[in-house]
Amino acid sequence: MQEKTENILSISERIVQFLDYLKVNRYKFSQQTGVSESVLLNLFKAKNKPSVEILEKILNKYPALNVNWLLTGTGKMLLYEDDEIPKPACEMCRQKDETIEVLKMLITTQNKTVDLQHSRIEDLETQLGQKKKAG
Repeated sequence: MQEKTENILSISERIVQFLDYLKVNRYKFSQQTGVSESVLLNLFKAKNKPSVEILEKILNKYPALNVNWLLTGTGKMLLYEDDEIPKPACEMCRQKDETIEVLKMLITTQNKTVDLQHSRIEDLETQLGQKKKAG
């Protein structure tokens, strides 16, 4: 369950806390948001503060993340309950399901092609047999 966080963490630290909540590493978060891993590393090390562009990328990917909490530390981390937030794992499952459907369609198409080829081979063998008998 999400808890209120006092305004003691920096924005960068709250981003780290959000990654911990999501149970994803920097690399996966980078892949999901489009924020480079090196930029995230600098945020984690507190070398840089996140730009508006970085915050936009994160918030676009995770609309349930409370922008007020992210910027100020006040309020709850999430705007919605935990089960309403789109988890990366759910997105990966959706992508996996879509990939499986595409593969099923390809296999069906290939099977139809193979069946047509077998039928054509049988027709050609029949014609060849008829020519041998006639010839």
